[in-house]
Amino acid sequence: MITGLFHNHRTCVLRLALRRHTQDPIPVCTSLLGDTSDTTSAGLAQRLARKTNKQVFVSYNLQNTDSNFALLIENRIKEEMEAFPEKF
Repeated sequence: MITGLFHNHRTCVLRLALRRHTQDPIPVCTSLLGDTSDTTSAGLAQRLARKTNKQVFVSYNLQNTDSNFALLIENRIKEEMEAFPEKF
């Protein structure tokens, strides 16, 4: 049950992004759970899907909306992807 993963269901957001075709420059993204106006999780999911050519699920539930902080998080995820590609 997906909702069992979240402590506060009012602030959780779960996005799915994937590339339909390798020629598409921008992966499609949809909201599976939460606020559809949250663009932070959608953008992150699309960028990671573009980088990996895989479907990506993103749950971004941080209150800090500073763009520098979000960039740090994204870069850390990319570092993990490069260090451990077999896990992604």
